Amino acid sequence: MNKKVIILALAALFLVSHVNAQQWLNNLPQGKSVGECTLFELRQAFDDYWRDYNVKSGYYYVNGVKKKAGGWKQFMRWNYYMENLIDPATGALPQTTAEEQFNEYYAEHPMQKSANGNWSSMGPSISDGGYAGVGRLNCITFHPSDNNTYWVGAPSGGLWKTTNNGSSWTCLTDNNDVLGVSDIVIPSDYATSQTILSEPATVMHSITVAMGC
Repeated sequence: MNKKVIILALAALFLVSHVNAQQWLNNLPQGKSVGECTLFELRQAFDDYWRDYNVKSGYYYVNGVKKKAGGWKQFMRWNYYMENLIDPATGALPQTTAEEQFNEYYAEHPMQKSANGNWSSMGPSISDGGYAGVGRLNCITFHPSDNNTYWVGAPSGGLWKTTNNGSSWTCLTDNNDVLGVSDIVIPSDYATSQTILSEPATVMHSITVAMGC
């Protein structure tokens, strides 16, 4: 399997550093590394380790004392995400990313694309909770010297910038294949580079990418 894809597909497993979260890896099929296992094999090893603990919602009891099952929730979230991406017959993990598949498709089916469509906002402009506007934001980062300029990132709506303290916004990611944003960083050389760093908001990606601002 492609090394890059292994890193992306299994990132959640290696980010869990709790001792209990790693011990279940000892139950993997003999002679196989994590990257060589199918989702079915990984899940079997995980289930075999935690079966006797009777874990409920990430916790278990020992002599009446409630304990946290380190890494249990993280694996369950990762497993839930991967279930729709694997080969359903074999459990094999994907060997290409969604972005690679997207680019391959459009390479084989060329078509005109434009970010300048004639779109109009149809609302709603307010949510039931009383907040002006709708949608969820993951992060916000302020300009180092201009209080009226800042950037926000949405989990599925891209990276946005305002230069007038929020009165109007400009989307910076209309031409990107991946729109989720989980973090924004202003580098120390921003004054000369005019570049900010944004991290894709997906559990499978941990590679920071540069975006012009």
